[in-house]
Parts: sequence; structure tokens; C-alpha cells
Amino acid sequence: MCAFNCEKYIAEAIESVLSQTFQDWELIVIDDASNDKTEEIINPFLSDARIRYIKNPLNLGLARNRIRGIEEVRGEYIAILDSDDRWNDSTKLEKQCEFLDKNPECGVIGTFANVIDKNGNITDRLTYKTTDKTIRRNMLFQDQIVNSSSLFRTSIINEIGNYDPTLAPAEDYDLFLRIGAENQFANLPFYMTDYRVHPENSSSNNKQKKLNHAKLHLKVIKKFKNDYPNYFPALIKSYLRILKIFVW
Repeated sequence: MCAFNCEKYIAEAIESVLSQTFQDWELIVIDDASNDKTEEIINPFLSDARIRYIKNPLNLGLARNRIRGIEEVRGEYIAILDSDDRWNDSTKLEKQCEFLDKNPECGVIGTFANVIDKNGNITDRLTYKTTDKTIRRNMLFQDQIVNSSSLFRTSIINEIGNYDPTLAPAEDYDLFLRIGAENQFANLPFYMTDYRVHPENSSSNNKQKKLNHAKLHLKVIKKFKNDYPNYFPALIKSYLRILKIFVW
């Protein structure tokens, strides 16, 4: 769990981990030099020995903070949960772990997600493909794995490497594509994750950020043009997305 000035939401995120029916986990909270009450809010949770809190002396930025967290992992599987998101289904980890246990060819599994606002109200729903074949066909068009819903194998990360900070904020998209280049994908068709969009993390009204994101998406799909189907349609869509932002 990466955290930076998340005093408003991090308690909900941690509580959603504590509520899981699957209890054999370790929660690693990597605080990227927050200067609000994040540490104060986290401290009471540290009475649970499964929760580790690490605070960076200097701000690394989200991508390098993710890398820092992965370096601390000791478990067989890695689940990502950003500090402003939450898991809304207590069986989320249990069902995902069972799936990976039964399907060794699968490298990463996600879930559907609700989009929620700063108050936790559902504003939209995110539905993705669920089988490896259909996810693979669509991965270059759009990332099919919600980051805060993902569970993937530590052994694979040890083989392919950590996040690439040069691709931030598309470092998670790149990682999933690298995992899928040699392993299968899956999504559970249930809305088990709440992805929060709020003023502090939204770039919906920032043209330059939207343009930067679109250019990064283009860069990533070019990187994987030989690994996934539908490269040329995805390439055209990506260029049209950039053009639309310029016109807007």
C-alpha cells in the first residue's frame, strides 16, 4: 500500500484488508514522506503484527514508492491496494488466492471495480474482460487490470523485474503487460474493489496531464507490439486519443 498525504482515506483502505476472510497476509504500508496526519492515523493499526509501516525520509514519487514496497515483499503473492482505494468484498483475497492456486499458468488476476467519489458514493462501474483470451485481445486498447484489484505472483516479479519508473504513471500497465507476455490473465467478474476518484488524484480537467498519459500509453503499446494482438487498431486508437486532447 503506497501512501502519501492520505489521511482522509487510509483508515478505510487498511480496514478493508483487516476484514478479509483470507487472513494469512502481511500489509506493507510505504509512506512517501507524508506531511499530514497519515502516520498518526496508521499508528493504532500497528498493534497488528501483520502490518509493517515504512516511511521514506524523502518523497520518491509513486512509481519509486511502489518499487520500494515490492522490494519488501516476503509472501508468495503480491496484492496492490492504493491508500485512497478499498476492497469492498471480504472474500476478495480468498477467491483470488484460490484461483491462482488452482491455475498455475495465470500470472495476474484482477476484479471488476466501482468508481467512488471522495465520500465513498458509487459514480460509475468498471467492467473488464475475464478470460485470458479476451483480456489479451484488449490489453493494447486499454489496461484490463485495475491496479488496486490486482494479485500477482512474487516469483514472476523476481524473474521479470520491478516497476519501470521511467513509464510513470503507466508503470502498472507496463508491469501487467510484462507479466502477461509469458503468463495468463484473469479477472473475477465481481465488483470487489472500490477505485476512488477525488480532487487530489483526478487529472480529468488537466489537459497536459491527460496528454502525458496518452503519450505514455502510446509508448507502452509500441513496446509490446509483437507480444499482443490488435497492435495496429490499438495504435490508431492511441493516436486518435492524443489528437482529441489537442483539439479539446
